[in-house]
Amino acid sequence: MDRREFLKGIVRSTLVGGGISGFALFFNMGAPYRYKPLYQQSQKIVEMKGGEKSFFLRPPGARGEEDFLKKCIKCYLCVEVCPIQAIKVAGREAGIAADTPYIIPEVTGCDLCLSRDAMMCNEICPTDALEKIPTDDVNYVFKKLKMGEPQNMGVAILDKRVCYAWTKVSLCWACYEICPYKGKAVTTGDPKAPTLNTPTIHPDKCVGCGLCVEICPVPQKAIKIVSQEEKEIIEAAIRENAREEEESPAQDRWSFEVDKTESKAHPDTENLLEKMEEKEGEADEGGDEWKPSANIDLLL
Repeated sequence: MDRREFLKGIVRSTLVGGGISGFALFFNMGAPYRYKPLYQQSQKIVEMKGGEKSFFLRPPGARGEEDFLKKCIKCYLCVEVCPIQAIKVAGREAGIAADTPYIIPEVTGCDLCLSRDAMMCNEICPTDALEKIPTDDVNYVFKKLKMGEPQNMGVAILDKRVCYAWTKVSLCWACYEICPYKGKAVTTGDPKAPTLNTPTIHPDKCVGCGLCVEICPVPQKAIKIVSQEEKEIIEAAIRENAREEEESPAQDRWSFEVDKTESKAHPDTENLLEKMEEKEGEADEGGDEWKPSANIDLLL
C-alpha cells in the first residue's frame, strides 16, 4: 500500500465513523441521556458542603473548631501515636488551622480505638484540645460522639444517586459492615431499596469516624462527612429517611406477620399421637422395644 492509498483509507474510515455517529445522534435527538458520566452524577457530593471549605474532620474528643484551635499547641503527638496513621497535619494553605491535626476519611478513617484500652490521640494530648474518652464502654463512646454532642467529629451523608447499591450497579453494603455502630448509624432493609442489603445512613446517629467514606468503592465516594453545623443538609437527609419510613409501613416486603403465618403441622396430629401411644403401649407389653423407624407409615 502506497502513501496515497493509505491516506484514502484514513479519510474513508473517518467519513464512515462520522456518518455512523451522526446517524446515532440524529435518532437520539431530544431524548434524555440516561447514563451520565459518574463525575457529573456525583457533583452533588462535591458541592454538598454548601460552600464551607474550612471544615476539618478533627480527631475524636475535639469540642468544635473554635475551642479546638484555642487549645491545640500543634505538638503533633496525636499524629505520631495514631496506630493506623489516620491523623494528618494541615498545610499552610489552611491559614489559622495550619499545622493542626485532622483526618482525611477518603484516605483513612478513624477506628475510634474501640479495640484498644483508650483512644490513643486524646490520651496523649497534653492540653484539653481533645477530651479524654475511655473506650471500655462502646455505648458511652457512642453517646459522647453522636450528632448533637460537642465532641461529634462530623456527620455522614449518603448520595443515593451514585451509591452502587441504590443505583443497582452491584450488591454493596460495605459501609454497613465497617460501621462501628451498624444497626444505629447505618442500617439495611429499607423497603424502598432495590435489595435487602442496601444501606441507609442515619445522620442523627452518626459519630463521624469516616470509615464508611474510606471503604466506599465509588471513585468519587457516595458518602461525604460534613460538619454538624451544616444543619440544612443534615435536616434534609433526616427528613428524606423519615418520609420513606412514613410512606412504607412496618410490614413491608422484607418482613412478615407471625400471627398470619399458616401452620404447617400434620393435619391429623391428634389421631397420629394416639396411634403412636397405642403402639408404644403394645411394645411395652410384648417386651420388644418400639422403634419409630418401624412406624414411618404413621407419618405418611
